[in-house]
Amino acid sequence: MVNENFEITKDFGIDFTERVIDLIGIKALKVILQDNFSGGEISIDKNGKIEIHKDKIKNNVGRLVFIFSGKLSESFGPDLIEDLFQDIYKKLSKKYRKDVSVIIDLIPAQFLEQERVKYLSKEELEQRVLDRTKELRELNVSLEKQVKRRTKELQEKVEQLEGFQKFAVGREQKMIELKGEIERLKEDSEKK
Repeated sequence: MVNENFEITKDFGIDFTERVIDLIGIKALKVILQDNFSGGEISIDKNGKIEIHKDKIKNNVGRLVFIFSGKLSESFGPDLIEDLFQDIYKKLSKKYRKDVSVIIDLIPAQFLEQERVKYLSKEELEQRVLDRTKELRELNVSLEKQVKRRTKELQEKVEQLEGFQKFAVGREQKMIELKGEIERLKEDSEKK
């Protein structure tokens, strides 16, 4: 079992690294590996073969995934990285024909949520539901406050516009009355 978990972890690290090469190129990958794995824990030989050394493989693969998933998510978007992890997870599940959840711990928490949920206890699931429900209630209250505030602002604007309309209509009526009186005065002065 321990040996199989080692192989799953190693295959995951290699597959992930190959996909990183496809996205950013081998030269960029080598530079980042040299900066972050100066002890040669993960390396690429002259032929482009990825080597992950046995010592602390889980830590090194986890570090590799952490470093690149953040950079790749920023550059290519989190959906692409989610798809990448899903694809690797399915591929390894098929290859080993068993649960490969050992790699779940190596992947940042924002990815593979559907796979993570499968391994949660009832209490953990209940807590997540409670937390999400609380979050949704808080958002709902916030939205209701926003709607009330905007409604009040709009009502004030409508009242301002109605006041202006009354003023403008009143002024227009006064202008019509004055024009009528001017016409009447002109007629009176012409008659005299």
